[in-house]
Amino acid sequence: MGRISVRKDKREKLRSEFYERVDRGVVTPQEAVRTLRQITGLTQPKFAARLKVSLVSLRAIERGTGNPTKATLERLLAIGGLCLSVARKSVLDPDR
Repeated sequence: MGRISVRKDKREKLRSEFYERVDRGVVTPQEAVRTLRQITGLTQPKFAARLKVSLVSLRAIERGTGNPTKATLERLLAIGGLCLSVARKSVLDPDR
């Protein structure tokens, strides 16, 4: 059982909303990793195996308690065509 049971149309809606938030610059790395996994429809174990990251690390990253290396985050984000960047919070999202 490698896929979570989320309908394709729901994953497409999630993808659209996610990339809108990415474009606004209001997505945290942990949220990005979790959402990309959900968009793929893969379980945590399958997603971790596919991207060669330990399951323990993936779970910690998704909870926001992990301390991943830059290389690990880049590998996880690359599946969604994303990269790491730095921006001022006040410019991107005044509510933060």
